[in-house]
Amino acid sequence: MSQAPSPEAATCAVARKAAHRQLSGAQWIPLRDSTVDLLENGRMVDAVFSAGVIAYVGEPGRLREKSPEHYVVAEVGEPAFDLLPRIKGLLQAMHAAEPPLWNHASLVEMGLLVEGWLRANHPELTPEAVAALRNRFTYDYK
Repeated sequence: MSQAPSPEAATCAVARKAAHRQLSGAQWIPLRDSTVDLLENGRMVDAVFSAGVIAYVGEPGRLREKSPEHYVVAEVGEPAFDLLPRIKGLLQAMHAAEPPLWNHASLVEMGLLVEGWLRANHPELTPEAVAALRNRFTYDYK
């Protein structure tokens, strides 16, 4: 007989489904009891963290009715409470990076630097999360 999944496992499964909704076109191989998934190319991706980042930053220039934290909780559920400090820390690190990522005349140059910094420092982010952060960062500094 199989036993019913624990509440933690059920929450993780719900969070993964929410994260996977955000990520189109990728083929996922879920790892047992983890929020980290393996893409076909062998790169480790934290789908739940990436979905939380996308929910937190939203669309540049678009006003939202509620706080960013609300959207993260709505998107990933219970794991949001662990993810929110990580998301905020990531944003602070981007703005404090040395040399500064914002110190360029061209938004395209700035976007490329942000993307490179994210890939080097946060390889667990999906391409969609990197794009959302790049767009947010360049919008903030334009």
